[in-house]
Amino acid sequence: MEKLDDFGRGIVYFNDKITFIPKCISGDEIEFAVTEEHSKYYKGKLTKVIKPSSDRIEAKCPFYDKCGGCALQNLDYDKTLIFKKEKVENLFKRNRIDIHNVGIISNPSPFHYRNNLSIKIQDCQIGFYEEDSHNIVCINECLLAKEEINRVIKLLPLLNLQNANLTIRCNYLNEILLIIDTKEKNIKVPELFAQELKLKGIIINDKVVYGEGFFNEVINDVIYAVSY
Repeated sequence: MEKLDDFGRGIVYFNDKITFIPKCISGDEIEFAVTEEHSKYYKGKLTKVIKPSSDRIEAKCPFYDKCGGCALQNLDYDKTLIFKKEKVENLFKRNRIDIHNVGIISNPSPFHYRNNLSIKIQDCQIGFYEEDSHNIVCINECLLAKEEINRVIKLLPLLNLQNANLTIRCNYLNEILLIIDTKEKNIKVPELFAQELKLKGIIINDKVVYGEGFFNEVINDVIYAVSY
């Protein structure tokens, strides 16, 4: 595995054609299967790591190998910062813009920091799509999301939704806005669902059905009213 592309996929050359393989790290020695063939490139799927890169770590998320929700959890965190820095520098370089002394601000909490999560419900299964697929990987939590968002995920079965797209937003007070897009009718919100959360509002198909359609968020000591 030679390097990573801008999406965090591994790059290798097969039959003199560039091949993109998710879940790989620069320096990995791997086995893979070709899943798609195009005129200028292949897409592949990792089947076995023969010899891991010295930068490879064990992903903390139990769903990482199948879930397409995020990349690079199997790369040492400090190396992910270097990858992102080089990605920004290359982006400017390709557009013929000179930049110098690009700094890095690391996250003191690499997990449980996301305050906005999109999730799928498909045939009553709750989760994210597999990489390049509409197959659902069922989850009961996301290690990147704030703990309050994970509480929402665990309570979603109470809504009895069969098929829906959901966005869960969480503010600095851990208040929740739940945005639901679905073709289902007569959705009822059980009291237990509302009681277990700091539920600020539920919006179904652009209509506020519970609470408010906004919450407050603080950025640089300024309070903003943020619409769903």
